[in-house]
Amino acid sequence: MGHPDYYPRFGFRNAEGLGVDGVPPEAFFVLPFDGPVPRGTVRFHEAFGADARRVRDIVRHHDPVPGVNPWVHGGPREEKIEVVPYDPGWPALFERLAGDIRAALGGAALALEHVGSTAVPGLEAKPVIDIDLAVEDPDREDAYVPRLEKIGYDLTIREPHWHRHRCFRLDAPRANLHVFAPGCPETVRHLLFRNRLRRYPDERELYARAKRAAGPGARSVEEYNRAKQAVVREIYGRAFRAAGLILGPGDDRV
Repeated sequence: MGHPDYYPRFGFRNAEGLGVDGVPPEAFFVLPFDGPVPRGTVRFHEAFGADARRVRDIVRHHDPVPGVNPWVHGGPREEKIEVVPYDPGWPALFERLAGDIRAALGGAALALEHVGSTAVPGLEAKPVIDIDLAVEDPDREDAYVPRLEKIGYDLTIREPHWHRHRCFRLDAPRANLHVFAPGCPETVRHLLFRNRLRRYPDERELYARAKRAAGPGARSVEEYNRAKQAVVREIYGRAFRAAGLILGPGDDRV
């Protein structure tokens, strides 16, 4: 299942209601499993097999590759972990930063999304704006790195083995800029998680409690993230199931 704007490209009609709020048309999903098809699911031609692999990449959680150091400067900076109440000025700050990025990159900036906790109204967060940027080919760093450096972004992470990911750090205001290719499974994950928290107050409160518990004593962002990982993956599981990407206990089968 996917965004309703996708289906007309293949002649499908009456696709209203099949999409996931906020997920772009490029995020086209089919269900990768070997059992019977759930009720209401369309069985696609084998030509769509690549999309099954895409779904697998969306629902798979990423763990660091042993022995691979992605840090451009050797390792992460030490940084105080501070979780603060939601700031209603964060969306406007994202828009300002997004405008700066668009001005610097021009047509090379294919898409920009405000993701992470500062993109969820009412959710306490580290005061760091997380941004997803899509460029045509992240491996062609000459097309975007020098221009981002000119406006203060420092390339801190390079992961060509993982969705060709790059991450930049901006110190003032504090922001993380993640670079992926268009339609990357990881950007779909970010949107699903963000939109789940925006829509369901109980999920938002569950995540807030996990953040409050993870912050004290964490000496790095990595430690902080590990401490709340179980709750993050629990929420992801419900988001994947709601989107029709996975089946859960009690789901109907034909």
